[in-house]
Amino acid sequence: TVVVFRGTEPSEPGVDGALVDASFRLRNQPTPAGTVAVHSGFWQAVDSVYDDVVDYVEASGDRRVWLTGHSLGGSLAVVTALRLAADGYDVAGIQSIGAPNVGGPSFTTVYDRLGLGARTQRWVNDRDLVPMLLDPIGDYTEVGSANVFVRGQGDTFEVRLDTDDPAPFVGGFGMDDHD
Repeated sequence: TVVVFRGTEPSEPGVDGALVDASFRLRNQPTPAGTVAVHSGFWQAVDSVYDDVVDYVEASGDRRVWLTGHSLGGSLAVVTALRLAADGYDVAGIQSIGAPNVGGPSFTTVYDRLGLGARTQRWVNDRDLVPMLLDPIGDYTEVGSANVFVRGQGDTFEVRLDTDDPAPFVGGFGMDDHD
């Protein structure tokens, strides 16, 4: 079963991405696997669709789940993965693309304890501002492995796979490198 979350679309009805993105305070949230410090807006957004996700997974007849998303959607995929795994679902893999971090050290600890860190791949552009937005604001930590597209000369890129080192991020970043 594959679950996909899209990024911020504040002009459409549903989860108001702009408000979710702005609710950056970490909150302590109990889960069956332990209490986690998590981005308030991301948790609330997942809360608004979690029962539908569970119904979708159950209706598929396969409790093995893959999750993915871009930007806000990538963050929602990570939070949903933790919730599903804590509730006993088999989360096979998570792919986030250009997503901000979602929680503090306790989130990462529980995420790893559930075996999700080894199954999570983060894809980021070295000049994309979005994955770094929350780093200076609070005690946010990364989950999984980063795969970084490093801009070269002209239209060339080098891909650095399975790194958790934020060093590839360079000056000259912005929103143009997020789409």
